Amino acid sequence: LQFLYFIGNSFHMFNDGKSHPLGEQMISGINDEPAGDRDPLTYYEAPRPVDVELELNTTPLTGSPALSYHSDHHHLNENDEKLEGKIDFAWNVVSHHPKKAYCVTCGSFCSFFILFVVFLITWGSTFFPYSSEVPLYLRGHVTKQRSDAIGEGKDIADYTLHAPDVQLRQSVDTLGGEREDLTLVIMYFPEFGDVLETNILKKMFEFEQRVMARGEFADHCLVDYNSTEVSFERSNNVDMITTINSLSHNCSVHHTIVWACDPSLGIPCSQLASTPVGLMDCNKSTVCSPSEMVIEEDFKVSKVHTYADSIPDRNTVEGLNSWNFLKLVDSSFGAGNQIAKAVKTEFIFGAPLKGYKTVNDDPDGQSKDLSKWLYDEYHSWLSDGQIGGGGVSYIYNGHGMLSLYIQETLIKDAMFAIASMFFVLVYIAFMTSSWWLSIMGISQILMSF
Repeated sequence: LQFLYFIGNSFHMFNDGKSHPLGEQMISGINDEPAGDRDPLTYYEAPRPVDVELELNTTPLTGSPALSYHSDHHHLNENDEKLEGKIDFAWNVVSHHPKKAYCVTCGSFCSFFILFVVFLITWGSTFFPYSSEVPLYLRGHVTKQRSDAIGEGKDIADYTLHAPDVQLRQSVDTLGGEREDLTLVIMYFPEFGDVLETNILKKMFEFEQRVMARGEFADHCLVDYNSTEVSFERSNNVDMITTINSLSHNCSVHHTIVWACDPSLGIPCSQLASTPVGLMDCNKSTVCSPSEMVIEEDFKVSKVHTYADSIPDRNTVEGLNSWNFLKLVDSSFGAGNQIAKAVKTEFIFGAPLKGYKTVNDDPDGQSKDLSKWLYDEYHSWLSDGQIGGGGVSYIYNGHGMLSLYIQETLIKDAMFAIASMFFVLVYIAFMTSSWWLSIMGISQILMSF
C-alpha cells in the first residue's frame, strides 16, 4: 500500500491532470453517476471546501434557539485546487482493484527479495559483508586453542575400538560400560525442613520401587554381571554370550541414598567403607532384597553424621564412598552440616539394548529407542511432581526426554495456532463477505514471518 501511495502521489505531482487521459476532470454530476459505472482510475475534482460559520440565535416568538449559517468560499490558486480537489490515485486503485493491488504489492516485495538473493550470490560479501571468524575475545585464548586442538586430534584419529561380535546386554565392561547420559534422574525437594527426615526417606524408597517396577525396566537397565560372565565377552565367545543374554539378570544398584549396603562384603552398613552408599540398614549377613531393607531412625542419624563429617577422596574406599554420597545431595550438606535441601537419584541404563548385538550396532537407533521408551513409560506417570501423601516434590529428566517433550509441545501449540488462524480466516470472511480478502489477509500475516 505504501508503494502504491508513493506512485499515486508522484503521479499527482508531475501530471497536470489535463494532457493524460486519466486526468479528465469531473467537476459536477459525480454523485449522479452510478458507482458501478465509474472509472476507478478517473480523476475528478471534489467541491471546494466551504467554511461554515454557525450562529446560535433566539427566535423572537418562541425563544427557542434557531440555527443560521454563513458560508464563505476560499479561493485557492490553480495548483492548490488541483492537489486539494483530486482523490488519491492509490486509494482508487486499492479500493476498486484489491486483487491487482495485492498482486502488485506482493510482486514488488518478491522482486526486491529476488534481486537481493541475486546480488548476494553474485557479489557475496562485497554486497553484504559478514564474518564467521571467532569472536575477538576468544582469538588466541588458550582455552579456545586447546579445545580446537582436541577436536582436530579426534578428527585426525577417527578410529573405532574393536568390539566383540556380540556383547553382554548392558555390559559393565569398558566398551559397553556405564554412560552418564543413559540415566533417568529424579531430584527431590521437601516442602519445608530437611529432606533427610525418616518419613520422607520412606516415601522416596517406596516411590523408587514403583519406578523400577514399571514395564520393561529390566530390559533397559544396566545389568549386574558377575566376573565369569564378563570373561566370556572378553574372549568373544559368541554362543555363550548369546545364552547369557537370554537369561534373566538383576539390574545394577542405581545411585540413591535410600538403599542398604551389601553385608556379604564383610563391612557393617554403619561403617563409611560399606558399599553401596545409603541410609538404609540390612540386618542380614548376606545381600538384602529391597523388601528386607529397613530405615531406622538411630541408624539413619548415625549414618548421616558419618557422611557429613567425611572427606571425599577417590584414592580410598572411605573417601570414594563419601564422594558417591555427597554427589547425590545438595552442596549445603557436608562439612559438619547434616541437613540437606535436595537429593537426587539416578537410574542407570546401558547398551547394547535388547535386540542389538553390540554397542556399535546402530548406536543412534539404540539411543532413540531408549529415549522413546523412557518418555512413553515415565513422562505421564511422573508428570504429577508429587509423591503420594505430600511432604516432598520432585523434578525429573531422562535420556532424550526433553527433546521429545519439546517436540510434543510444539506440535500441540502448532495445532492451537492453526485453529486460531482458521478462526481468524472465517471471521474476516464473514465480516468482509469476501473469501479472497480473508485468504489474502492471512497470507500477508504468514509472509510477515
